[in-house]
Amino acid sequence: MAKRLRKRAISIVLMLTMVFTLFPTTAINAYAAEDIEEYSLFAEQQEELVNDEDTDYSEYEDEQENEESVEVLESEMSLLGTTYSSSVYINALATGDIIEPTAMVQGVGTEFNVYIDDVLVNSGYQWINQGGTYTVSSISENSGVYSLYLVSDARTFVNFSMVMCNMPEEYDFTTLPEGVTFSGTWNSDQHGYRDFTITVPVDGPVRFTIGDCRYAKNAIPVKNNANETITTLSFPASGCYGPTTTGNVFQYIYTGGADTLKFDSIQYCNYFAAEAVDYVEVTGVSLNTSAETLTVGGDAATLTATIEPAEATDKTVKWSVDGTNADAVKLYSDADCTTGNEIGTDATETLTVYAKGISAGSATVTVTSNADSTKCASCEVTVNAGNTTFNPASTYTGFGNLISNDTEVNISEVSGKTWYVIAYDDGSSTVTLLSKEGFGNKAFNSVSSGVTNYATSDIKTYVDGLTGEGQPLAGISSVISDLTLIDEATADNVSVTKRKGAGTDWWLCSLGTAGAGYPMFVYGGSGAGNKDGGNETGTLGVRPALK
Repeated sequence: MAKRLRKRAISIVLMLTMVFTLFPTTAINAYAAEDIEEYSLFAEQQEELVNDEDTDYSEYEDEQENEESVEVLESEMSLLGTTYSSSVYINALATGDIIEPTAMVQGVGTEFNVYIDDVLVNSGYQWINQGGTYTVSSISENSGVYSLYLVSDARTFVNFSMVMCNMPEEYDFTTLPEGVTFSGTWNSDQHGYRDFTITVPVDGPVRFTIGDCRYAKNAIPVKNNANETITTLSFPASGCYGPTTTGNVFQYIYTGGADTLKFDSIQYCNYFAAEAVDYVEVTGVSLNTSAETLTVGGDAATLTATIEPAEATDKTVKWSVDGTNADAVKLYSDADCTTGNEIGTDATETLTVYAKGISAGSATVTVTSNADSTKCASCEVTVNAGNTTFNPASTYTGFGNLISNDTEVNISEVSGKTWYVIAYDDGSSTVTLLSKEGFGNKAFNSVSSGVTNYATSDIKTYVDGLTGEGQPLAGISSVISDLTLIDEATADNVSVTKRKGAGTDWWLCSLGTAGAGYPMFVYGGSGAGNKDGGNETGTLGVRPALK
């Protein structure tokens, strides 16, 4: 009999505990009928457990043991959480609580963090839920600082896509999901709509795919419901979107909560799509190599980035080249490193790039997650000058890319002199070099001739004689097709570094504006040209160019 009484007492305690735990007076109206049915079923299961004749309740012999048993049973119950639609302090929340739109979570004297689906959405003293309905998954506290983790309830976003390229008539806006609006001028051609603006209500992370036109302006601001610009997009494709060129699109992944997004004034838009995604954050970025050595004009190195995890929502990255000699390396999207296929600094889906050595030096190639700038990887690239020594018996190839940089080259048969590449003809394998160091100092004419004519000048006679027997260029005389001083136009197209040379003022072959007898020259200290010219009887450096 005593055993039955104890069982009945325990049953009453359990029932009362569940009633007051599950239905606090401050929130009892927040529960739906199905919640009450779930509780009733659970209560019946607990009653059956208490009335089980085979259950040993000896552990509940005194009041303390009864209280402990209730706590154990409570911890094992799948208790319904409290729903909040107004204000609540963060330390009053518990796992399973529901945070509805308009609810405000307040701190307890210090800032706190709010994570939705593991994405940080707020750091501050309060947070107002302006989006969907969220369930508290966990709460942590460290030195008085709280972190609140929420999970999204079922998504209600309706995916849609708009093909506006070469439409026979304007787009039927009535086919769009509720709340989606757009404006723009219909072009009735491959450009779709001009000055296209679209507003899209979202309830969480959404992947947007946009088809644009290469003639469109680069900046596309994306604004939230408060008309604040949350990001600015750039269109990187080289052509317009079309039925057979669907690759000419770019993507933007919105990772926040509920809001209304406006893509403002896309100059031309011919495709627009939106798809709800379960956001998976990037946890790491790696490269297939951490160090590469290249040669100027040689083969490119393949750099492949891996985004972790593989199912990360936003796999776009940004590539960059930095360091003391950042210009030593260029990145391309194709293995042939075709001009026009250079990789810029905008976000891209391209995970494999090709690093080409442009000039001697060291640079750092870095790939950074567009979703999380703290996730990145780098490769140190060393570019050697490589085979920049000309052999007179060889065909000159592979030196075209040296025109745009200041790499110094050597000629095997000419000692003590270095050269700059200033022109290259791939078809004839002909390269034009400008000497860095001067070949002595000479007057343009030993006596004033009253005219400036390089063809009959004393300095031309001197330059031509450099290929004679015993002269500095005698060893390569058979492969030189032209040997001369450069003119004003050629000098203007040569970099300042190359014009400075060894720091000596040097003659050009062009007539200065001061009149006859005043040939132009270049200041060795600054690399600037003196277009007035200098007196032809003056002594300046001789820096010949040979082809």
